[in-house]
Amino acid sequence: MSVTIEDVAKDANVSKATVSRVINNNSLVSERTQKKVLNSINKLGYRPNHIAQSLSNSTTNFIGIIVPDIRNPFYSKAIWHIEKILKNKGYKIFICNTNYCSKQEEVALNELIDHRVDGIISITGENCETLKNIAETTDINLVLVDRASNSQKIKSVLSDNFTGGKIATNYLINSGHKNIAFISSGFSKAARQRKDGYIKALKDNNIEVNKRFIIIKPDDCLRKNNYEDVLKLIGSASPPSAIFACNDHKALEIINILINKGYKIPENISIIGYDDIEYASLANLTTVKQPIEKIINYAVSFLLKKDEYNANNKLIPPKLIERNTVGKL
Repeated sequence: MSVTIEDVAKDANVSKATVSRVINNNSLVSERTQKKVLNSINKLGYRPNHIAQSLSNSTTNFIGIIVPDIRNPFYSKAIWHIEKILKNKGYKIFICNTNYCSKQEEVALNELIDHRVDGIISITGENCETLKNIAETTDINLVLVDRASNSQKIKSVLSDNFTGGKIATNYLINSGHKNIAFISSGFSKAARQRKDGYIKALKDNNIEVNKRFIIIKPDDCLRKNNYEDVLKLIGSASPPSAIFACNDHKALEIINILINKGYKIPENISIIGYDDIEYASLANLTTVKQPIEKIINYAVSFLLKKDEYNANNKLIPPKLIERNTVGKL
């Protein structure tokens, strides 16, 4: 049988209210009484029910985090930064992984509401109508990362993915490349915006958009057939001279497969990624950087309603990081 607050009060010969004050660090309790209660807590092994306590105050000190794929280092790093900031402010987090599935995202949102979280940060979420409904019908604070909302009650922190896609493509073009492939899973809004930036850069430079050079397939499918579609494209009679991978994780996987097939990077083919995850620097990957710390700082600030900006959306510009995976033609 679990130890109750009544057991602690009886052992310490104080009231339940006094035990509660000690647990909540109330300064009205004398040092002698506080020590006596803490000794009883330790002796009996009492564990306060923080959920029940917080519910009585209409808060839980839990924040829900929704990501599409926790295996992607960008999202795991985002979670790490969120937890680091919130932990210092007395919050704990629930993490929900949706696998880019809108149904799973809706289930996650409803579960977080059922757990009465104080706020939700949704990274590249797709269920805008569900989020809007939550914002309009509950007191839960909502922040979107890499996705905008038309609701005045939802704030968003966005990386300028369209501009980032143009930056990556223009860098390849300025390095002499015209036959540029774009490889993406294509599920997230961010990936689609990067593709739009890629297409715009090609058109701005009077380069024909070759649909054969655009490969959009689920990550699991690409991995399952060991990027066979990419290898076929590179081994074709008219191959691309460069690849723009929609994220670093994908770029690094492609580089690894190509090297194992005997290709040299960038001598045989150039590759640029997106995000600038930690592994990118180890592989000398040229990429477009999303300043994840800055993005998350704004997101948490919006969530806790302490941001100095009045605008609902904050747009963060990306930055080119030049390394050694793009060669000049």
